[in-house]
Amino acid sequence: MAGRKLCYRSLRERAEAIRWSMWHRAQRLCEAAGLDCAGTIHNARIDRDRGRPWRGVDYAKADAAHDLFGRQFIATRWLSRLVEARGQSAFIWD
Repeated sequence: MAGRKLCYRSLRERAEAIRWSMWHRAQRLCEAAGLDCAGTIHNARIDRDRGRPWRGVDYAKADAAHDLFGRQFIATRWLSRLVEARGQSAFIWD
């Protein structure tokens, strides 16, 4: 694979597809946890840590959603590191 150039656009599209897949899974977990949106995860976790957990919140699912939201950019970061490591000349940029 040393002589073959990689298509940046297709790699970027895959990375974005992975990102949005993780975001949608996290959003579904959020709703299953009893939270209306991702922004409320932080508040629910803070109150739980202060000893005032919210009623009706499944914190296992909320924590799983929080982890997914935090990892949703793994594929795009990997692609950025790949470009840095191989250089721009290793890619087709169409």
